[in-house]
Amino acid sequence: MDVKVVSILLLTSLAACSDRDQAYYENNMDKAREKKSECAAAFMQALSKGNIEKARSSSQDKECKSAEGAIAEFQKIRQQLARKKSQENRKKADADYTKQLSKHKQAFEKTDLKTIYAFNQEICMKSESHDVTAKCKAAKESIRSKSMLEASILADKLSGDELIDKENKNCFGAEYNKLYCGIFGSAEAIKSSKQIEFYLNNRNEYKSTFNKCQAEWTRLEASSWKAASDYARSFECGAVLNAARTLDVHNFHKPID
Repeated sequence: MDVKVVSILLLTSLAACSDRDQAYYENNMDKAREKKSECAAAFMQALSKGNIEKARSSSQDKECKSAEGAIAEFQKIRQQLARKKSQENRKKADADYTKQLSKHKQAFEKTDLKTIYAFNQEICMKSESHDVTAKCKAAKESIRSKSMLEASILADKLSGDELIDKENKNCFGAEYNKLYCGIFGSAEAIKSSKQIEFYLNNRNEYKSTFNKCQAEWTRLEASSWKAASDYARSFECGAVLNAARTLDVHNFHKPID
């Protein structure tokens, strides 16, 4: 083979070997950063001298682009790995939280309502953290479920007017108790809901009770609006009036025919 041809082929081969593509820089990140800095310096130098053509050529340099591409790919992979690690950590934290929540719920099942409520008020409600601990979440859920259970028991045990009286005492004045204000309020609502349903399903009883309340309300209203209003808020009259409202009767101004 002609020596000149061999020399040309050899030089071409060496030039090809000296090309540093993106794959090379991806495996040599330090070199990629050096090359990127070198390219940026050459670009700025060309610009400072007003050599727009050289600056354009520098910005389009194949190796410069390969180095930039390698760095961009490296950053992309690093971000993906960071997200994956964050997701794994979050998944583990959620599993631990669920496990702790279950443990505290089981413990609170054996604890009386007042004790759980006191813990919630003294520890959970005073916490400045926006993150609710598993124990505090378990306490809140236990308070809710135990309160509803107690309200249901009280609704069956006490009369409607007794519940209203207990609610008023616990919600206002010197005997104010936030916990039992809510419990007696829920109990009264449960009993009232059942009574309203009873009236709607027993129209004769509904009519009889409504007209009885209407007659007494009319008598009281003639001399004292407050007395009439208080009477209308009694359990029996309040429930029958709420039943009447579903039938588009909104006050005791006249009896039902």
